[in-house]
Amino acid sequence: MLGGIARQGFTLGFVLLGIGFVSAFPPAPYYSIYGMVRDQVGQRVKGSSDAEVVLFKEGEEISRSSITNLSIAENYELAIRLDAARAGTTLYREKAYAVNSSYSLAVDINGIRYYPIEVSGDLRVGLGGERHRLDLNLGSDLDGDGLPDVWEEWQLYQAGERPDESGNWDLSLIGPDGDFDGDGQKDGFEYIAGTFAGDASETFGLDIKAWREGEAHFEFYQITGKAYTLEASPDGESWEQVAFAVEASPERASYQADAVGVVTATSPAENPQTLFRLTVR
Repeated sequence: MLGGIARQGFTLGFVLLGIGFVSAFPPAPYYSIYGMVRDQVGQRVKGSSDAEVVLFKEGEEISRSSITNLSIAENYELAIRLDAARAGTTLYREKAYAVNSSYSLAVDINGIRYYPIEVSGDLRVGLGGERHRLDLNLGSDLDGDGLPDVWEEWQLYQAGERPDESGNWDLSLIGPDGDFDGDGQKDGFEYIAGTFAGDASETFGLDIKAWREGEAHFEFYQITGKAYTLEASPDGESWEQVAFAVEASPERASYQADAVGVVTATSPAENPQTLFRLTVR
């Protein structure tokens, strides 16, 4: 390496010889994953100081991120440190990842470690600056369909099914793209919505009842612990989230149910032709 230092009108030249190490600099922007951590029956895992998502690289713990209650749409976010991976360089930090390298995750709750169903797949790091949604569902998944076995067994039991003499349930009766009770809603959707996949009388939906004095009146079937948001559209193409009031409560941007059953709600609507849709998480 050549260099020079100017000192009182003259330059002192110098040469550094030898073999040294190289490192990648600067690091690339973080790659972020975020989403919802759900337990084995589909309920949102509540945020606490004892609930964390843990990131691993080749079996070694790299970092942790707390599960929170700050957002209705997600309860965790994890930033993955990336290396710029310039030619002729090594990782600038051992805990950094190269783009498209593999990673794994676990969830620690009250000192107990759980491995989400999603870690059985091939998790790969994306590009710096990207933010990728990855919902994490806890529990075993022996049939590999992405739905927790405990939840599937619960649905089968509620529908009158029973395990065989060896204690094995026929999990093939339920799948994310199936419709076990024939109510027109996929089993995977009912897992998210909290409705029973084996009971056709229990479905998720929004029933518009009336429009009066600049308000839309509607009903929907709520499930304890589930969170709901409402969107409106003038044409069915462009949608925006709107405030709504459940029963006698003030208007809000979102609503988390504390009971099971049909509830009534209202939302401002100047145009009686306004379209609405309900989202559950």
